[in-house]
Formats: sequence, structure tokens, C-alpha cells
Amino acid sequence: MDGKDGTQVALLGAILVEARRASVAVPADSAKVCKKACRRRMHHLKVLGFASHELPSAETLRSAYRKLALAMHPDKPGGSITAFQELQNAYEAVLKAVSG
Repeated sequence: MDGKDGTQVALLGAILVEARRASVAVPADSAKVCKKACRRRMHHLKVLGFASHELPSAETLRSAYRKLALAMHPDKPGGSITAFQELQNAYEAVLKAVSG
């Protein structure tokens, strides 16, 4: 795990500690859930060609997705259905995070 990933995990841990101090009901396994969600988002960002610590604007995200979709499309030489589906899933997940 590099420094950026460790910083994000540490930040999530600090948020959980504060929530517990404020007597907010936090399930015992919420740290695992947060880490898993953080890893998933970092994976999606990397699939789309972004650094794992930056959240792109909707316009930048759309542009990057379109370029990669053209290159990875199954009808193109060297394209793959699984890679294209992974790209689509990553785009939808990150777009939801950016717009929501």
C-alpha cells in the first residue's frame, strides 16, 4: 500500500473514531466496509486512468471514458468484452460519486 492509500484509510479510521466519540451508532464492521468501498473507488479511478486520490469533474470523467471506450470496444482490434464491461462499471460508479 502506498502513502496515498494509507492516508485515505487513516482518514476513514479517524472519521469512525469521531463518530464513536459523538455516540453515533457505528456498526463494528463499518471499518471493513469503508476500506472495501475506498479500495473499490480507487480501483474504478485507476481503470479510468485517474490517480486514486483525485476525483475528476463530470466533464473530465466523460472525456476520459469516451477515449478509453473507443480503444477498448469489443468491435475494435485488441478490444475485449470483459475490459469494456469493467470500464463501463467503473464509469457508472465514479459518475454517481461525482454527481451525487
